[in-house]
Amino acid sequence: MAVLKRTLYVALVAVLLFLLCSMGAVAGPADSETSPTAGKDVPILMYHSITNTSAPCSVWTITRATFASQMAALKAYGYTTVSLQDYMNYRNGTATPPERPVILTFDDGYQDLDTVVRPVLESLGFVGTAFLPTDYIGDDVRQMYMWDPAEVQACPKTLLLWSDQALHSSTFSVQSHSLSHPMLTAVSGLQAQREIAESKTVIENHLGIPVRFFAYPYGDGADSDMLWRMLQNAGYLGAVAAVTDGIANTATSNVWSLPRLMIGEWNSVVLDSGRPNDFFMRRVDPRFPLPLIDNISVTAYDMSGQRRGNVQPGERIHLVVSAHNSGSPADIIASLSLADDTDPATPPAYDSHLVSQEQERIVSFTTGSTQTFDFYWTVPLTSTPGPYYYALTFHDAHYLLIYKSVAWGPTFVVRPTTPTRYEQRVNAGGGAYTDLNGNTWAADQPFRAGSWGYVAGGSYSVGGDIADVADDVLYQSERFWIDGATPGYCFTVPNGQYKVILKFAEVYQYQPNARRFAVRIEGTTVLANYDIFADAGGRFRAAPDKVFTVNVSDGELTIDFIRLPGNDAPKVNAIQVLALSAAPIATPVPIIVPTATPTPTATPDITATPTPTATPSATPTLTATPSATTTPTATPVPIGTSVVPAYEQRVNAGGSAYTDDNGHVWAADRPFSAGGWGYVEGRTYEVTGAISNTTEGTVYQSERFWSDGATPGYRFTVPNGRYRVTLKFAEIYPYAASRRRFDVRIEGKTVLSAYNIFVDAGGALQAAPDKVFTVDVSDGELDIDFIRLPGYDAPKVNAIQVEGMSAVPLFTATPSPTPTAG
Repeated sequence: MAVLKRTLYVALVAVLLFLLCSMGAVAGPADSETSPTAGKDVPILMYHSITNTSAPCSVWTITRATFASQMAALKAYGYTTVSLQDYMNYRNGTATPPERPVILTFDDGYQDLDTVVRPVLESLGFVGTAFLPTDYIGDDVRQMYMWDPAEVQACPKTLLLWSDQALHSSTFSVQSHSLSHPMLTAVSGLQAQREIAESKTVIENHLGIPVRFFAYPYGDGADSDMLWRMLQNAGYLGAVAAVTDGIANTATSNVWSLPRLMIGEWNSVVLDSGRPNDFFMRRVDPRFPLPLIDNISVTAYDMSGQRRGNVQPGERIHLVVSAHNSGSPADIIASLSLADDTDPATPPAYDSHLVSQEQERIVSFTTGSTQTFDFYWTVPLTSTPGPYYYALTFHDAHYLLIYKSVAWGPTFVVRPTTPTRYEQRVNAGGGAYTDLNGNTWAADQPFRAGSWGYVAGGSYSVGGDIADVADDVLYQSERFWIDGATPGYCFTVPNGQYKVILKFAEVYQYQPNARRFAVRIEGTTVLANYDIFADAGGRFRAAPDKVFTVNVSDGELTIDFIRLPGNDAPKVNAIQVLALSAAPIATPVPIIVPTATPTPTATPDITATPTPTATPSATPTLTATPSATTTPTATPVPIGTSVVPAYEQRVNAGGSAYTDDNGHVWAADRPFSAGGWGYVEGRTYEVTGAISNTTEGTVYQSERFWSDGATPGYRFTVPNGRYRVTLKFAEIYPYAASRRRFDVRIEGKTVLSAYNIFVDAGGALQAAPDKVFTVDVSDGELDIDFIRLPGYDAPKVNAIQVEGMSAVPLFTATPSPTPTAG
């Protein structure tokens, strides 16, 4: 009987306590006292899971890319993230809110809070609030969230451990989301009290921090004054609701039901004009100004101003864009790219169909204005005939928000040109010349991508008569290579069959067997142990033309000149390349100034066979003429020529010395000093994470950047001559597309324009393709400038490699007195 009485007594006390809580809660807790300065709107955004997948797996998840772009937009537009405690301080007048505060909250304690969210927030200096259902936060084993079985099956996600860095980082304020995530109005009052009070204690015991705020599971009970009283009695200062339409929290907001707005994948930074209120910046601030771009047209004209529907490869076209703004005024970046995707149902994207590099224009729109602006494009000679489409995007001035993106077409149709034969004649080492048959021989020039020319080497010329030939001029100059050249000349040509004619005369050596060398065309040896003096029958005499037929299958005809041990440098006086079948001619005029330095490689499966010349001369053979054995002597160097070794310098910008897998040493970054090399001002930044798309991640983990740009950013004291400059880039900060665009100049010439590392590399922490350029230095110093563009992050570089293209002549060779030929 005593036991029964004691049981009834305990039950009666529990019921009375529950009734007292319920009765006392009807009126609700008194509002906090507020200062006259309170009332600043503070939006609270509610997130759940942020995934690394390419698409969200449920309505409660968004992708990392979308989340990162949202955070970048908040940063760019001046928002400051604050905590719920900060908000309470604004209410009671103990702190002044920033100009644009925002509170970021994350419910349920998913593991991606640590692996995905934390790195993004830390990169921007942002903070957030994490609400944990403490029964599901593990000590050693990660649990799967279980409060929504259907969701678990469709989109399984693991939860945090108490040891995860996110829970111990200043990036997050950790608060309560109950013990087991129940609907609080569906459980008993005693169970609700336990969920509220004990979850607070669990967090405080694990992390040693005070817990002052609560998030209602499912948002259930946010309007219950009974739960408000329970929260107040447990020591909380406030609580947040779930999904509401209003997100402005002022001094008069109920602290036990602060409204939040759920953010999903549909709240992207890409504006859907049919649903403007879903636009992310409009969710944060309903007053955010939105330009509404419509009535867009793109028209193609030729350079004479005639409207064109059909164009031909090699033509330069003028694309005129017209667009109207019916929304808020704004400065907008319009970007255009072209694609040869012939399926109108699949708009052109940044894929294999893209045929033009994105071009940009900054356009100022007022409300109700129509603006017209221009783009230009040279149709490559290799363009596929057929219709071409355009992709046109209108960005905000930060290049973060997209107000309009359209893909229409066809804009124009490329028609094939009438094929003609390729012809190129070169006066090696000399100037332009028209021969007695009216053929033009071009002045010698260095090779550049898409054209023709020599690769390194030196030149030498004489003024005497050349016997056995009428066009003496073609034999009075030459190009030679001290160490040989593979290749010595490159010609960008359509694939097909070609006749190659090489002209030689010995204008330097006085005897046979002094200069012997080999020649390869397209990887096949066509001259072996060739002696010009012996072949021509003496000095200052033209040798018989050497004529070869070759096949080209890689778009580039290469001619190698191989130095043989103990012999003088290989050389050539003139070259003629003639197509044996009709093919498109000329070289496309590039839109973008910079071109990567080619590394021509002959394909060794092409067969070259000597053919008789058109002139009555001996047919060349591919075997050496028997001659007396000679004793090797020191390599002769033309009189008046001084040679230094090829220059090499590799720099790990912003980092320390490093030896790569090929044994190359990358020097530690250092300031420039006269006679040396180094950076000019700037600052450094580095990370330790892995860099993909490269085996040499170390040189991408550090960088040098210039907040105001730099002219120059790096200086190298070098001998005058030709150099290959390789720039290495990876976007290691921040984690958002298109926040950094800049120009690069080398020796005063723009080689990269509005360069976007993130887009080029395909994302953050990925190595972009090397940017390789050939430059000539004539003032003893190679300068690299990094130009900051308005509205973008600072220019930067991760590593630099400067290589001399060959041994560098310090001064021009002076010919010895010309003997009389006879």
